[in-house]
Amino acid sequence: MVSVLTVPMQKLELAKVLGCEWLGANHPIVKCLDIGVAIHHGALPTPFRKEMEKLLREGILKVTVSSPTLAQGLNLAATAVIVHSLYRAGEQIDTAEFKNVVGRAGRAFVDTHGLVLHPIFERHEWRKQQWRSLVKDANARNMESGLALLVHSLVSRMAESIGSAEINNILEYVLNNAQAWDFPDVANESAEQVEVQLRIWNKHIVCLDTALLSMLGEEEVSIIEIPNALDTILQSSLWERRLNRRSEELKALLNSVLAQRAKYIWNVTTSLQRKGYFLAGVGLATGQSLDAISQQANQLLIIANHCIDVNDQPLAISTIIQLAELVFDIAPFTPRNLPDDWKYILTAWLKGETLTDCNFIDINEALQFIEDGLIYRLPWGLEAIRVRAQANQDVIADGTTIENNEVGLVVPAIENGTLNRSAALLMQAGFNSRKAAILAVSSTNATFTNNRQFKRWLNSDEVFKLEIGFDWPTPETSSLWRKFREEYQPATESTWNVVNENIPVAWLSDYIPHAGSLVKIINQDSGKTQVLRSDGEKVGLLQLRYDLIKTGIYHSVIAENTDYLDIRFWGAGNAPFKDTNL
Repeated sequence: MVSVLTVPMQKLELAKVLGCEWLGANHPIVKCLDIGVAIHHGALPTPFRKEMEKLLREGILKVTVSSPTLAQGLNLAATAVIVHSLYRAGEQIDTAEFKNVVGRAGRAFVDTHGLVLHPIFERHEWRKQQWRSLVKDANARNMESGLALLVHSLVSRMAESIGSAEINNILEYVLNNAQAWDFPDVANESAEQVEVQLRIWNKHIVCLDTALLSMLGEEEVSIIEIPNALDTILQSSLWERRLNRRSEELKALLNSVLAQRAKYIWNVTTSLQRKGYFLAGVGLATGQSLDAISQQANQLLIIANHCIDVNDQPLAISTIIQLAELVFDIAPFTPRNLPDDWKYILTAWLKGETLTDCNFIDINEALQFIEDGLIYRLPWGLEAIRVRAQANQDVIADGTTIENNEVGLVVPAIENGTLNRSAALLMQAGFNSRKAAILAVSSTNATFTNNRQFKRWLNSDEVFKLEIGFDWPTPETSSLWRKFREEYQPATESTWNVVNENIPVAWLSDYIPHAGSLVKIINQDSGKTQVLRSDGEKVGLLQLRYDLIKTGIYHSVIAENTDYLDIRFWGAGNAPFKDTNL
């Protein structure tokens, strides 16, 4: 039983606003905030989860009930960590995850040590042995090659399938079996075990394919050259160092399996296809599935973007649903859960409707689908379609290519849950309330479509008059808006320009300039901008002290008329040769 904690309610205001918007005011996770308890897991809506994580970092929320996702990528620590179970989905958690979780116990500069507790209610000796085993493994410091672990795992499954651990038998299986890379059956496995092992096998195959494509995909390597190319690339790598500790027979087997998988990929793909798979970050099976739907998917992607551009919302939604049907059938873009009413959820999401007002079959299932299926997997799949089309130089039905069409509108619409381009841009800038963002742009008839227009709208008199009333975009979200305005840092101009300038230079008396020689211009101490030769020695001065832009590149060459420098500037900014005295 957790006692009621004293919580500064003003600190929770923003989290509760976002919690009410996404989960509803009566949701248990929102109610827990009132007693200073955070419920955290990876499927929570991103804006709400980020605000919760901020409160955790600030120490506002004192107790956290969490899945292990809280320990992944977040710099959070605790005085005490209570590990409720060592299992998830029937499988014991691995050592790396255990180490990451228990490592959060003990706050730097606050606690002298961390406290980790594991409650045991039954089978005490057996559970204590499990705990000690994990602790022992977690304390071990043993560098291992991820690639070696992948290949070894696949080889082990093959060995189980053929019922032999003899290296020659395994090698023969890989070299002479056309189905060697299909999931191998193992005798006496239950249906549940097969499901788990199949998932692991497919995951490892994708990782292996991605590794091979990253090493060889951009190279013009023939099939016969693959073993030598891999030997060269992996020379002095952790893969080689770890394999050198194994027997020569096992080392030869693992190298052969690695090369054989690469040969298998090369046999069934073209160089353009491999480039597309590599750039899309997918393995062979996923890449081939993308190839199979490419003609239809490319056309739908262009249509969906066009519909958003001309504000044809009904056709945009129906087209995106067709794209989702194609993408969700391809692993790893398939959502972890696909609710029966997923098309209705997607439609409501794109329309910008308030989710807690929708009649979903299950609101929690709908939110999990939005977070996993819509914000994560569908954009990933659509980007893979786009990147693959570019790499393969696909020609669309009208004779154009993907690069000749606007294809940058669909993903922001799906990620932010609105077909309103201005509202999506506002949310991308950091305003976390979807409902209020849509209301803010609609109430001002905003139509900004780029960062420059957005900043102009944000600093307009109309927005200023609305926000000083402290009830805009809504009374509940006005504090969220004020916080956004306080924290918003507009992006610097990122478009690079090229500016050329021919500037007089006064050389030092003992320096003889040669046309075409490279020099460097620099501001040191005070006075005019100095000219340095390649060894760093000062050899001259420009006529002024120029305000040199640090976010660009100056390329300086002594001109044909050696009393001048030809200087070319690459970078953002409109005045790379501005006099500092102006």
